[in-house]
Amino acid sequence: MAKRALAGMPSAARDRMWRAMRIQPGFRVQELIGLCDVPRKAAEKFLRPLVRAGYLRAEGAGPARRYMLIRDSGPVPPRAGRSGVFDVNEAIVRDRAHYVELLKEVRQIEERLIAYGAYIEKFQPRGALDGNVPSV
Repeated sequence: MAKRALAGMPSAARDRMWRAMRIQPGFRVQELIGLCDVPRKAAEKFLRPLVRAGYLRAEGAGPARRYMLIRDSGPVPPRAGRSGVFDVNEAIVRDRAHYVELLKEVRQIEERLIAYGAYIEKFQPRGALDGNVPSV
């Protein structure tokens, strides 16, 4: 069940709730329900793991409880499951940093080969021609 909850695209309801949280960082459940047109159970099911994972802070109790977004990781809503929260935004940042490090390593290897007089064809990462690759 946990794999199923984390697989695929985020639901439209979670997407609307996450977007609303990013726009209005302080809110009550009732406000979120009205703004996003979602059932209370769906809103609470989305909020609970976000509080546990440190994305939201809950203040107060009962219907007056307010939630504050304290960790806005990006436009894609975090995926909550039994095994925890998976955040695509953080994975993208981590993968980009790794990609840049790998590109630096490739450039260093190319420079060493050229220094030894080897003829090499320069590595061009996919997307380099249309400017989608971070510069090194």
